[in-house]
Formats: sequence, structure tokens, C-alpha cells
Amino acid sequence: MKALKIAGTVILGIILFFSLFVFGVALNVKMTVLNPNFVAAEIEKVPISEIFLDDSNMDWDIPAELKASLDETVVAIEPQLKEETGNAVRSVYDYLLGKKDNPELAQTLRSTLLSDPFVYELIDNTDLAGLLAQIISEGLENADIPAEFEPLVDRVEPILIKAEPQLKDQLKAAAPDILDYILGLRDGFTVSFSLDPVVDELTQEVKTILHINPLFSGLSDAQIDDYIDRNLPQLVDISEAFTFDQDTLGTDAQLTEVIREAEDSLAEVRPYILMFQTYFIWLIVFIIVVAGGIVGLNLSVRQATRAVGAVLLAYGFIEFVPLVIFKFIGGNYLSDGNFAGVPAYLETYAQQAAFDAIAPLFWFSLCCLIAGIALIVVSFVYRPSEPRRPEEQIIVEPPVNNELPPQS
Repeated sequence: MKALKIAGTVILGIILFFSLFVFGVALNVKMTVLNPNFVAAEIEKVPISEIFLDDSNMDWDIPAELKASLDETVVAIEPQLKEETGNAVRSVYDYLLGKKDNPELAQTLRSTLLSDPFVYELIDNTDLAGLLAQIISEGLENADIPAEFEPLVDRVEPILIKAEPQLKDQLKAAAPDILDYILGLRDGFTVSFSLDPVVDELTQEVKTILHINPLFSGLSDAQIDDYIDRNLPQLVDISEAFTFDQDTLGTDAQLTEVIREAEDSLAEVRPYILMFQTYFIWLIVFIIVVAGGIVGLNLSVRQATRAVGAVLLAYGFIEFVPLVIFKFIGGNYLSDGNFAGVPAYLETYAQQAAFDAIAPLFWFSLCCLIAGIALIVVSFVYRPSEPRRPEEQIIVEPPVNNELPPQS
């Protein structure tokens, strides 16, 4: 009988040992890859500004002034960009983890990364005047305009800065309809833009330039207007309000096909994730049953704690030690510049991301190691209370004289 108890304890101990390995990996996956809060937290740590500001990462073929403006915009919107990305991730995980029946990616994007408040914030932080000034100035220079109009190039940006609030208001008014069409939430749209305030100011500046030019001092306003129309047709072109609609953008601008493919991919992955969730719970139950079986075979406290503690100690040591080695040796390798051409901030991020990815397994194995040591210590220091031996028991003899005391 004793041999069967030992054999049963050994078999259940081996099963518990390998079950802990499986559970450790499953726990790590559940707390990282399948945890939307973990993914959102890792997105928060991505050095977006540093990546964008580092010119070595991208070959920017744009003027330095425009690049500086884009840098300021990225730095300004980075916190909200990360927050909205995290919200989108959580919405997608709600579908993957079975909290809602449909992924609704278009609505998710529209309410997070492409929401009206976020788009308005992006527009407010964009140097629209600088961007348009660059486009208009290059257009005037490339158009080979007459020499008398060349001073206009330097006066474009101040005019656009003055008109920028009105231009941004037009963009904000048009953005919701355009975004709904791009995401496939509506079949068509029509929006109009007008640059009349800019054109009026530019025309007035041109007239001023010509009036102070001695060659045009004797011309009337009508003659100057006619000269501008004939020699500066660019102003006439942009003075007309232009309209955007679904035909202007075309169906290629829509993301409906991309969204549909993404939703199909999520639908294929979802059953496996839900299956993992179910098996994870049953694995916990299985481990509890196996541990209970070991305790049931060893009814004494010392034997039960020693048997379970030995398994926990063995698993914790075998799992924890390699993780510690990776944490220190691997961390030093990642931070010592062993990757040529990789900026220091990316090495730091990669190091932190690697540690975060194994953190649940690291702490679980450490807890098992500590629990194993504690149970083994208990098995040695625990002393059960022993019953008194028969010869040590105190026997109370009844009194010999049972007579009642005399009454007075």
C-alpha cells in the first residue's frame, strides 16, 4: 500500500510539474498578447515622436520649414494618437474575447482614430498656412510668371496665415462626410471649398505691387485687372470654388475592401482565442485537482507540503533562472549597441518591450519558487500534536467514602 502511495504521488507530481509549464506559457499569453490593456500600454511606450523626428529613418524630400511644421504637429498630437489607438485596440479585443458579436471596424475607426474630435485636433495642430504657402509659391515659381509679379511669392504666407482659421473651419466642416465615405459608412458626399479670402488678398497685393512699379504707374485699375488676368491666370484658377464628391475621390479611396478583409481575418482567429479562454480555465481546474490528489494521497501535513513544495520548487527554479539570465544578460546585449544603425531610443524601447513580454511568466515562476521553498520549510518545521500515551493519562479515582456528611 505504501508503494502505491509513493508511486501515485510521483506520477501526480510529474503531471503537476508539466502542467505548471503549460500554465505558465498560457498565463503569459493571456496577460500579454490577449490582454488589450497590455497592448495599449505598449503602444503608449512607442517613441513615435523620436522616430518621426529622426531624419535618418526616412528620406524627407520636402523643405526644412515644412518638415519642422510636421514635426511640431506629430509632437502635439502624439498623446491623443496613442490614446485613440489604445481605444481602437480595446474595441477589437472586445470582439476577439467574445464581449461583442461583430468587429465593426469601420465604426471603431470612426469613433477612435478617425473621430471628429481627433481629426479636428489634427487640423488645429497642422500648419495649414505653411503647407499651402509652399504649394502656391512653388506653383508661381514653376509657372514662369513675369518678373514684376515675383515679389508676390514672399507675400503669400502672411496672407494665408491671416486666412488660416477660415480655411480650417472649411476643412472641419467637410471632414466628417469625407471620412464616412472613405470608411464605407455612406455611399456618397459633396463638399465645397472656397479660397476667395486668399484670392482677394493676393489680388490686392498684386495690384499694390504693380501700382508702385513705375512701368505701370499710368494704367487704370481696369487695365491693371486685365493685365493680371492675362499674365497671372493662376489667381483666376484658384478663385473658383472647387467641389469634392465621391466621383472626385473614386472608389479606390474607400477602405471598405481592406476593412472587410481585416474583419474576415479577425473572424477566423476569434474561435481559437475563445477556445484558448475555455481551455485556460479548465487547465486551472486540472492543476487544482492534481494538487488535491497529491494532498489526498499524503494526508499528513508534512508529507503533503513536502510533495507539493518539491514540485513547485523544481518548476520555479527551472523556469525562473533562465528568465533572470535573459533579463540581465539579454538586456545588456540589447542596450550595448550591438545592432548597427539602430538608434539608442529604439534599443531602449526594444529592451523594455522584451521584458514586458515575459513579465507575467517571470513573476509566476518566482511565486512558484517562493511557494515551493515555503512549503518545504513548513514540512520540516511542522510538528503535529501527539496524543497522550495511556500511561501518561491522569486517572481520577472516585472518593472511597460515599457517605453523606453528618447533619446537625
